[in-house]
Amino acid sequence: MSAAKLQEAFGRFNAGDLEGAERLCSDVLAREHGNADALHLQGVIRMMSGRAGEAAALLARAAAIKPRDAKLLENLGLGFGIPWALASRP
Repeated sequence: MSAAKLQEAFGRFNAGDLEGAERLCSDVLAREHGNADALHLQGVIRMMSGRAGEAAALLARAAAIKPRDAKLLENLGLGFGIPWALASRP
């Protein structure tokens, strides 16, 4: 069930439906708190929505579960880099 919801979440994300994708990720995480793929996608969605702090926390949780996932680590770097870049702007 969670795999199907996660697949639908990725489909909605790719179609630009961030709200629908985030809702489905939340459904998956309600059942599987440690689903790294759902945490990762929800983190990316939050980053795209301007909630970089929340994004970094979600991506860090996902990275603790899947520490060798290159795309996840890249997004984690972006998640931590965005607040830093914004804070250093004049």
